[in-house]
Amino acid sequence: FVETDDLASYIQQQATVKKSDIKAVLDELGNPADTRTEAQKRTMLSLLRELKERYPRAIIVGHHNLNPLKACPCFDAIKEFKT
Repeated sequence: FVETDDLASYIQQQATVKKSDIKAVLDELGNPADTRTEAQKRTMLSLLRELKERYPRAIIVGHHNLNPLKACPCFDAIKEFKT
């Protein structure tokens, strides 16, 4: 978790992305895409449910919700994981 005072600094740091960091979310043409497998989706949902139990006030968002310069994740995390 990031303290509110550090959020701007954190977002700025995250804006610098190495190419190797994003290739897993690109389609074969190099465009942003949701490339998760069904197994990855199930695992992510399981982990998020566990974390939500521990941190019930937490809000699940995607990287791009915190930094509009990011395209990932290439799905609507707020909608997909709304509880």
